[in-house]
Amino acid sequence: MSRTRAGLYGLAAVALVWRVVVLANPGASPLLGDEPTRGDLNLLVARSLMGLVYLACGALILVKTRNRRSALFALSAICAAIHWGGPVAIGDNQLQLAIWLVYFTVSVMLTESAFLHFTLVFPEPWSWGPRHATRFVSYLPVVLGMVAAFMVLATAPDPVSDGWQGKFFILETLQSNLFALAGLVVLAIRCFRARPADGPRSITGPMAVAAWAAVLPWTAVMSLASRAVAVPRGSDVYTLFFVITPLVFTWAILRYEPVSELEDAEVER
Repeated sequence: MSRTRAGLYGLAAVALVWRVVVLANPGASPLLGDEPTRGDLNLLVARSLMGLVYLACGALILVKTRNRRSALFALSAICAAIHWGGPVAIGDNQLQLAIWLVYFTVSVMLTESAFLHFTLVFPEPWSWGPRHATRFVSYLPVVLGMVAAFMVLATAPDPVSDGWQGKFFILETLQSNLFALAGLVVLAIRCFRARPADGPRSITGPMAVAAWAAVLPWTAVMSLASRAVAVPRGSDVYTLFFVITPLVFTWAILRYEPVSELEDAEVER
């Protein structure tokens, strides 16, 4: 087993423990009464269960496939599994801050970086530039986020930490939204181009439809809510549509699975 796959299995184990801890005592979650659950215990539990769906899909891909492109989706899904349901609650303020920073770096920033990277290389690499350029663009914000998080913890509880904390969350918000949108656009372009080098439309089409179908309901109700239009059950309920993505993507990967002997040899080193 390669170190990459071993690391992903380890991350999956962390995600499972994380979900169990939150589900065991959801009322203690620091998100319960704040964004994005707005105090809805049922929604918090539902989103934790959705995290388990992401985790199951990521683990299934790890077990059933052996190529690096599929591993990118597994990384994104496992990190998203940590995100849905929120972080665990710790009484110590300094430790809670550290958990929040790690939580957002891994479960939001790394999730979207791996998602964008995956859309650029699956079913076949999109030749927009060298492979190292793809990785650099995809993961540079995560590295910057780690630096900002370190500066927050290194300067806390001094006032300087508040400035670094603001920088961290600005970077996290911009990166997550821009990368998610870029990934959606890439999926749509792949579907409409439908060239043999980009994979068959029978694979790219459902992936693009699923990704957009997952995002649009939440985007629409958020837009309505920003205009003071009443939304049934609140806008955050519509985040549950995101569960469509891992299910359809897992089906597409298992159906296509572009594994070559060379990739197998590289992965298993």
